[in-house]
Amino acid sequence: MSPTPTTNENDVDIEQDSLSSLQSVTKSASRNDSATTFTGQSSKMGKMEIRVSSLPHALRQSVATLKLDLDGDGALDEEEIVMAVSNLANKTKDNAGLKKLVWALCAFSVLLIACVFGASIAAARLSKDTQVDPSNGIMYAKGGKHEVLKTEDVIVYSNTANIVAMSNNELNQLKVISLTGGNVKFQIKGYARSVSMDTDTDPQVKLLVEGGTITYDNAGIASATGDAQELLEFAYGVNTNTTDRRFLASASASASASASASASASASASASASASASASGTTTGSGAQEEEAEEEEESGRTCCNRSKTICGCG
Repeated sequence: MSPTPTTNENDVDIEQDSLSSLQSVTKSASRNDSATTFTGQSSKMGKMEIRVSSLPHALRQSVATLKLDLDGDGALDEEEIVMAVSNLANKTKDNAGLKKLVWALCAFSVLLIACVFGASIAAARLSKDTQVDPSNGIMYAKGGKHEVLKTEDVIVYSNTANIVAMSNNELNQLKVISLTGGNVKFQIKGYARSVSMDTDTDPQVKLLVEGGTITYDNAGIASATGDAQELLEFAYGVNTNTTDRRFLASASASASASASASASASASASASASASASASGTTTGSGAQEEEAEEEEESGRTCCNRSKTICGCG
């Protein structure tokens, strides 16, 4: 048999001293660990935590707004802090990307505005029908012939105009007289109104044309002189209206009627009518008109006075 161990009082005292010394060492180590942490920081099962209550008021509000305390224990552990830092890094990266996107959109907007402006200028240039030569300042119409741009006055034609009834302002604006659809045309250079027009029962207006005159009354053309007379005789014949020796006195005075009247008058009645008119002196009108008729009879031209008889043409 083996000998049984014997317990000595001295050995019990040594074990108690070792246990007490171990506890003192453990307490001192815990004190040293607590000394290395700052205020509001604690260690829990080997993990570092930050108490939310120890943070400033503004940070506490941010923690509550961002919901960083996931477990709601009033402390931010390592995982929660790492997650908060990761979220902050991601948001910073997103903000940097958004800034780049905003700058890209600004550059695109500027480029788009420049393109629209340039397209507008190009369209305006292409839509122009004319161009100005910078060397001489002459405006040319676009085209293969490179012709000089031409302009003309705006003319309004009226089929119901009454020359005698026109006012002085209307006569001043009168530029052209066109007869029978444009077969006869006169450029108006001036006009003269009868002085006694207010009291005269048969007012007249004399129009000055190139190389002659045309006299109008209420019925139409009463007489003409110079080149105007020759043109009217050429277009409508000599005796268009045998009752009053007037050109275009009515709508029935057509070119065919004037041609037949002029042929008959020139064949049989011109010599006798001239002799009777010069012998009897039955032509009426003002003294100036009678002298004009006598001069035209002597020179062999058709007279255009307003007498009631047929005046001959030599």
